[in-house]
Amino acid sequence: MKCFDKYADESVMSADLQCKWQRWDVMADGTLVLYVPHGNRTDMDGTIKVAKLLMPSVCLIVVSCGYNWEVAYFLREEGEWDCIDFKNSRIKTEAEGGLE
Repeated sequence: MKCFDKYADESVMSADLQCKWQRWDVMADGTLVLYVPHGNRTDMDGTIKVAKLLMPSVCLIVVSCGYNWEVAYFLREEGEWDCIDFKNSRIKTEAEGGLE
């Protein structure tokens, strides 16, 4: 796994991300994970811009805060980026009626 690590255990403020960040990990072809300290929220446009610089073929960016996924940005077939906010959404079980 390739890792883009700024300074091992420190976080660094990014004007593009509009928050502090710790590291980027390559999880698979086209997939990056951005780790941010607790309490930080990324700017979607800025995160996509930086991710494309790191990996021009990126199509999925997951933002993780500690052990929790906060948000995922993904490239739709139409060429537009969209996001899923894991913090404010949840998946319901089939008995509860499916996806919220």
